[in-house]
Amino acid sequence: MTVTHKSAGYIHGRGNHSGYNIVFIQQNEKVIYRNDDHFPCEVAVKNLRTGEPLGEPFKAKALPFKREGMYAGWIHRANPGSATQPRPIPAASPTFREKGEYHMRCLRHPWQTGYVVVVDNPYVAVAGARNPRHPTGGGKATIDGIPPGTWTVRLWHPLIQPVKERHQVTIERDETTHLIADFKPPKELQSPAK
Repeated sequence: MTVTHKSAGYIHGRGNHSGYNIVFIQQNEKVIYRNDDHFPCEVAVKNLRTGEPLGEPFKAKALPFKREGMYAGWIHRANPGSATQPRPIPAASPTFREKGEYHMRCLRHPWQTGYVVVVDNPYVAVAGARNPRHPTGGGKATIDGIPPGTWTVRLWHPLIQPVKERHQVTIERDETTHLIADFKPPKELQSPAK
């Protein structure tokens, strides 16, 4: 699943296995789902806080197979940059009207998931992203251009909980401000209570 967004300055995920398949958007916008598979997809969206679906699942058309046969499609796609390579077919999600976190999942391929975080400001980052557009490893995030003042930083992860979700941070002009945050280990790694 590839989740993208058209606006500049927003992080977008790439691929099913990146672990960073996340996009930040403003309220009243849609996410573009690109299906680069030879089978149609139906994508369900739900609010992670309430569990409520966001409208009906939307459909993403399949890429066409080449005439040489079914498997020629995969061989053909293995040649990136080919002038005749089929282009992924975009499909728009329902409109995200409420702030919060959402989960997108392909009903045909349930391992293909992505997350949408609806925010009210452009100061967002994915931990581990050296470049906001290309997440890497490392567990660090940098947000540039925040105006001076006292701000609330909110932490979120789709699978594990932060020890403290909100932090007050004071930003001074021409200075770097650091915040170190801890996350609770997943339930599978927690010690049993004695």
